[in-house]
Amino acid sequence: MVIIIIFLARNFLVGIGLVCVSLLPVSAQSINPNLWQTHLNKEFGFRISYPNDWKVVPSKGPNVRISVSPASGPGNCNVVAKPMADLKGFSQQQLNQEIDAMPIDDASWSEYLGFPPSQFTMIERRRARIINVSAIYGLFEVRFQTLEGFIFGKKAVAVAFTPAVLWTITCGVTTYTQREGRQRYDELQPYLQKIMGSFIFIAR
Repeated sequence: MVIIIIFLARNFLVGIGLVCVSLLPVSAQSINPNLWQTHLNKEFGFRISYPNDWKVVPSKGPNVRISVSPASGPGNCNVVAKPMADLKGFSQQQLNQEIDAMPIDDASWSEYLGFPPSQFTMIERRRARIINVSAIYGLFEVRFQTLEGFIFGKKAVAVAFTPAVLWTITCGVTTYTQREGRQRYDELQPYLQKIMGSFIFIAR
């Protein structure tokens, strides 16, 4: 079986929004997923939790199933579930084997993310599991130019396949400056890690 990698590049960038306002400190006392709100999506079969003071924001693509952000300041987590007919006829075991065989070196991540190597830096990359589903995980920084000017992003992303669906779970920060982006990511990192860790697949 061959998974067409171009589908990954089309989905990784969904939800890389830009919110540039004053930075707010994060209170460690509220980092308890057991007390958070839980979003349950029965159509695609997943659930994810997020802090009570975060809000659901408009999706930036047809395949974004939920997107949440802090009440103030840059930051976002989103779940993309893209239906893919190419994956429909395969078992979860076969799809796990496909993910487990995907290279996770810098050049491969460059292709998956859709950024040239000169524009991004991989900080961490590893193989992961979401219950019984294999995944790949990456933490990266990206720099690029738009008509608005210089954009910097620091994001963590997980990619997985289930029958008929390509998944990307992304949490991170996008700002106008590298210094601001790194500072904000460090402030939100405990939340972002817990939000991503709360994502699980459920029976449909």
